[in-house]
Amino acid sequence: LASRLSFLLWDSAPDDELLAAAGRGDLDDRAKLAAQVDRMLASPRLEKGVRAFFSDMLGFDAFDALAKDSVIYPKFSLKVANDAREQALRTIIDQLVVKKGDYRDLFTSRATFLTRTLGMVYRVPVETRNGWEPHVFPKGDEHVGLLSEISFTALHSHPGRSSATLRGKAIRELLLCEPVPMPPANVNFAIVQDTSNPKYKTARERLTAHRTQPTCAGCHKLIDPIGLGLEDFDGAGQYRSIENGATIDASGELDGIKFADAAGLGRAMH
Repeated sequence: LASRLSFLLWDSAPDDELLAAAGRGDLDDRAKLAAQVDRMLASPRLEKGVRAFFSDMLGFDAFDALAKDSVIYPKFSLKVANDAREQALRTIIDQLVVKKGDYRDLFTSRATFLTRTLGMVYRVPVETRNGWEPHVFPKGDEHVGLLSEISFTALHSHPGRSSATLRGKAIRELLLCEPVPMPPANVNFAIVQDTSNPKYKTARERLTAHRTQPTCAGCHKLIDPIGLGLEDFDGAGQYRSIENGATIDASGELDGIKFADAAGLGRAMH
């Protein structure tokens, strides 16, 4: 139990005090166990544990293989990817450890941290030449909450296009702990992948056509209405309102809660 506590909260082995408490049998006493947990939560080592926990929970190991089409997304780079991961973790640490805030507010808060490299993708001026500075996206800005950050929108996209399906699947599995079945082996993705089809200009139109296949409809109903709420962000996580000359409809639904855009999705998640 001491080891489980320590690796959860500190991402490291138990210290001498926790081992001694375990040896005395203190961890079998609810009050004494709670006292040890409170001590560990008050330790500076908590930040390392929270970073490790959310890196794992949010699947950030996928950043190691993340790649984007440089022709389609010229602003995206390895530096952007690394900074995006760090941005999310700094935002989480600030909200949960520094401010001791509510986890749910991660989906609705406009406060974050940026580098100049990230500023180019977010289209925000960043004064700090090297390093990080706090930033609050103004009311009405499309960037609100963890789901609108590059760490989520770019990570759960294809190399050359966004993906409402991947984003919706990530929300279901990583954040709501609801497994989504794998697609059948013989699925035809031609309609979804053809972003130049003049008949289906937006991802919503392509997914609607794709769902006419009976083997696809069941799973897509679980994930597409969620992921479409993030369609205002392209495959690199940069805001857009138009796709192939057509206005993007970013409305959707999360388990009966309807929303109009990414901010609404964040409130639904909250």
